[in-house]
Amino acid sequence: SNSVVFKLINATGNATVVAGEFGIPGGPPSQFNYPYGVYADSGTFYVSDSQDDMVFKFFSNSTNGTNGTVVAGSLGDSTILGAPAGIYVVSSSGNLYVADNGNSSVVRWSPGADPSTGRVFIANDTLTAILDVIVTANEQTLFVTDANSVKKFTVGVNTATIFAGNATAGSGPYQFNGAAGLALDSTEQYLYVVDSGNNRVQRFYIPSC
Repeated sequence: SNSVVFKLINATGNATVVAGEFGIPGGPPSQFNYPYGVYADSGTFYVSDSQDDMVFKFFSNSTNGTNGTVVAGSLGDSTILGAPAGIYVVSSSGNLYVADNGNSSVVRWSPGADPSTGRVFIANDTLTAILDVIVTANEQTLFVTDANSVKKFTVGVNTATIFAGNATAGSGPYQFNGAAGLALDSTEQYLYVVDSGNNRVQRFYIPSC
């Protein structure tokens, strides 16, 4: 809500603004209007701007007020990208996957693709409220948070499978009260899920699910 992205240095704990202008909401190229998702890659990082309907790319040496490059979406055009939330970039290909929350779908941009016309639709089967997305390194499997469940797709096939949760809010094992974030471990055997309403993180063993 302060319209910025901070970088935290582990050694000192100090926070530095690396994108946006503190307390000043706005639009491209240097301001955000409620930034939501962040993904850091080697030498760059990406930020989804949920109210301006875009994803920006910055270099890692960015500072307060630095201009970013729009890599997905168009200012205020929710038909291209609406209220983007979680984002994920596959290191080997540079493909950018976006949880298009406003349109209840997952979309993808390839490196260099036109932000306004380069969108590739990936999935929307039974999705309603999606806040995060993550993809395996080989880009074959996609996981998406969907309210009180996590759904799994084979990339290229728009058929959802419930991977975790039962779509009903709860605090029991394998239940979520608002699945909000995802992470894979380096071996891609475990999926971690931020269970926001229950104030916890759950871990799932992928081969057994």
